[in-house]
This record gives sequence, C-alpha cells and structure tokens, in this order.
Amino acid sequence: MCHRRMIALVAILLLAPLAADAAPRAYSGGGPGHRSMLFSWSWLRAPFAWLAHSEPEPKAPCQGPTCFELSKTRGFQVLACDAPDFGTGLYVDLDGSVQFRSAEIVFEAGEVDRLDLQYATRTDGIFELRDFGRERTVRSVLLIARAASPAATMRIRFGRAME
Repeated sequence: MCHRRMIALVAILLLAPLAADAAPRAYSGGGPGHRSMLFSWSWLRAPFAWLAHSEPEPKAPCQGPTCFELSKTRGFQVLACDAPDFGTGLYVDLDGSVQFRSAEIVFEAGEVDRLDLQYATRTDGIFELRDFGRERTVRSVLLIARAASPAATMRIRFGRAME
C-alpha cells in the first residue's frame, strides 16, 4: 500500500469518531433572534476518502527536445536542449531523483549564464533552475546531471508572466 493511501486511511480512522460526534443536532431553545452554530467535521471526510481511493496519474510520455530519460547506470550525462523559447525563468520538472552538477543557459543575444549547481539532488516536483527577473528568449540549455534513483525523467520548462 502506498504511503499516501496509508496516511489517508489512518486520518479517516482517527477522525471518523469526531465527525460522527460533531454531526448537526436539532437545537431546542434560545428564543427569537438567538442563533446557534454547531461545527461539523463532515467537510473533512470527502477529501480524505477521495485521497484513499485515488490512483496515481499515469506518467506522461517523454517526448520532444525538452524531455530527458535518465538512468542511474549511465552516471553524469551532458543534456543539451536546443529548443528556443522564452519566459521569465527556467525550471526543471522531475519524476524520480536527479543530481545536478552544472548548467549553461544561452540567451538570444549570445549571452551565456553558467550555473554551478553544487551537486544538488532534487526529487519529484518542479524546481527553479534560474529566475531571469524579466522575460527573456533562450536559445539553448546545457545541463550536466545524473539520475540519483534507478530511473528519472526530467523536463525543462519556461516560466511565463501572469497576465
């Protein structure tokens, strides 16, 4: 049983008696203009029940020049992304655990931004690689990274300004 389901199951079992005790009751008393409010934990049952019965989302296929499949057996790899795009920042979206050594970002005007990522390891999620401070066009990105888990998928994403 996955950890997420186990946590949801424990939460439901622990909170179920509270929800039953806090069910709305008829109020008999008070008089005109008197209001009574009873708090109910019933709002908490639906999200936890949904979480306990949910299935993990299927992984999206790794396609295109901004997606890389990594294997721990290959060690550190040079990953080149020659897909011009623009944004306010550069992010990596990870499935699995990846260790980063360095990166180079080449901008449209030929300017190069070199990053020492100090062998940082990141796991499952979206992480900022670089914030540009304004919208910029990127010609290419070069990363030196390796899978820290048996296998990992890394997608390069561009941050967009909210309009």
